[in-house]
Amino acid sequence: MENLNHNQVEIVFGNSESVEVSPNPGPGIFDFNVNLVEESQIAFEIFNAEGKRIYTLPPSALQAGKSLVRADI
Repeated sequence: MENLNHNQVEIVFGNSESVEVSPNPGPGIFDFNVNLVEESQIAFEIFNAEGKRIYTLPPSALQAGKSLVRADI
């Protein structure tokens, strides 16, 4: 299995007031705390330290306001 001890999450967002990721960097379970201005389709990608995409969470609709999305890679 690939070493996942050095995953870093880069935050890129559009219709949100804020996005927080914890832990960052982390070993494999990430919590994305998103505060959206309006209902939006959101997708998440996680890359390792070498820049290789190791996880993709497909787009899903989130309501406006605060949401928690957990990625368990």
